[in-house]
Amino acid sequence: LLRRGINSMEQKSTAELESEITQNHKTKSFLLKPEQQRMRVELLRRSIGSDLEVFKHLYKKAGIDIRNLWDSERFGEKYSLRDEAMEQHVSRINEQQQKIQLYGMAACAPFGLAAIYKVSPNIAAPGFLIFAASKYFSTQKFYQLMEESPQVHDYWRKSKKFNSDLNKVEVYHRALKKSRGQAVPAVV
Repeated sequence: LLRRGINSMEQKSTAELESEITQNHKTKSFLLKPEQQRMRVELLRRSIGSDLEVFKHLYKKAGIDIRNLWDSERFGEKYSLRDEAMEQHVSRINEQQQKIQLYGMAACAPFGLAAIYKVSPNIAAPGFLIFAASKYFSTQKFYQLMEESPQVHDYWRKSKKFNSDLNKVEVYHRALKKSRGQAVPAVV
């Protein structure tokens, strides 16, 4: 999937890729589609190329092997592109987690109001305890639901890692270009 997307982008110039990414970012449709993620990877691959300094710094300081981003065979082991069906599963799990947290906040609200009007911190203590417990149980529920569906958990873990690593590479690359006095596009 990644290789097919990169092959179709190889016909585009770097300037065309930069303008498409910038346009997507301005319209808030940034990172909503796998094609846009592929564009970011391809642009970085072209910009960084085989720059050994970038590779060494990212590998030593951030623990990122950028070859995993470029190589389509390695990519699937570590990362996952955005998938709408999986995103819906993850959002349902997040909704359940947020529901538990909202119930906890609603249950601790009377204690908070009582503490405000009575000006006694002791009255608020049960509210803090309820809030902390709801946070704890919502996190437990989140991971329990993730473990029940291993494919969703794997997708969630890999997509978070992909976005994190890609953002780190982009930030480092922009800083490096700036320090070398090269032109830095508005959004890489």
